Amino acid sequence: MKKKRVALVFGITSNYVFALANTLIGLTKHNRKFWDDIIVYYDFLDQNSIDKINEIVECKFINFNKKGYLNGISKEVLSKYSEACFYRYECFDLLKEYETVIWNDVDILIQNDISGLLNYASDFGFAITENTVGLYNEANFNKLLLEYNMYVPLYNSGILVLKDNLCNYEKMKEWCLKKTSEYSNILRWPDQGIINLLIQEFKITVDKIDINKYCCHPLQKEYIKSASIIHAYGDDKFWTSDYLIKLFPEWEKNNLKWQGILKANSQLKSNVGNKDYPLVSCILSTYNRYDYLKESIDSILNQTYPNIEIIVVLEKCENQNKIESILKSYNNDSIIIIKNNKKLGFPESLNRGIEMAKGKYIARMDDDDISLPERFEKQVAFLEAHPTYGICGTN
Repeated sequence: MKKKRVALVFGITSNYVFALANTLIGLTKHNRKFWDDIIVYYDFLDQNSIDKINEIVECKFINFNKKGYLNGISKEVLSKYSEACFYRYECFDLLKEYETVIWNDVDILIQNDISGLLNYASDFGFAITENTVGLYNEANFNKLLLEYNMYVPLYNSGILVLKDNLCNYEKMKEWCLKKTSEYSNILRWPDQGIINLLIQEFKITVDKIDINKYCCHPLQKEYIKSASIIHAYGDDKFWTSDYLIKLFPEWEKNNLKWQGILKANSQLKSNVGNKDYPLVSCILSTYNRYDYLKESIDSILNQTYPNIEIIVVLEKCENQNKIESILKSYNNDSIIIIKNNKKLGFPESLNRGIEMAKGKYIARMDDDDISLPERFEKQVAFLEAHPTYGICGTN
């Protein structure tokens, strides 16, 4: 069977769909198609996310079967790094189907043409960026390995270009898995450490990718305007750092485009239980007052976001039954009523509501609040796109 020419490869877990979307938006904005396939290894993606990504550019999604794949890898390593970082090992096996395989992490901004990556790895089949800040292989580990040279320059594994003239590529995936398990307890930067050992083990001649053009760190200010790929490796990401958002407004523009894709053609009506949307649990606690309660409840039921439950805690009071009758008049299963048998106070009443909540997100309302129709849609979109944020408020 004749091989295809080029595969672009990414790996994500379910909370990084937004980062993949941003990468693909940048890819299609700045590049004519030079690839045959875009392959995405993933875990636990819903079909809606897959469909929306494919609206940007067609991808081949491969549901990653982790059974046995990460056996032996310490829980400490897995807690610090996404399991998707190990998906890059699949690139070696993809050389059986493609002449060229290019891997990129998704904490990147593509801001120019990247097709020049095809010019790398022509002689020996392996290209990668070399660290430029004086780090050595030993930095990948918490302990020195006597069987390898730990004081050779460190290579960054965030971008790889592989070609099928790479000797013994068919053995490399299994070797990487075996060594990841073997050195699990001493790996500091796990997949990168193994890739650096692989280079030594298989005596690979490395073609060095221009790090300032294709893997430019945001702090390399003299190169960032001309770079094709900005790679926010390290703790600060485009979605966690106000400084990076100001420095690279294109990332936020891409993110807004992604939110628009998510919003388009959505069912703008209440639809409790729609698994394509995270459930939002809206918590209210009310005491005696009901003058604005109906307007408050209406503003939640009329949200453009389609998957909401409303939990109303009725504090023990003289109007408790009156308030209950107002809520029951809606005859709506998404409204859940909790009646306190004694007066608990506002904080404890809210906690009762939270204990009942089934949602991924908790939203707060008072009984005299009115929410604009797009409130939850905007807030959920932000929190889904910025997974390191825990609270989203209004001004």
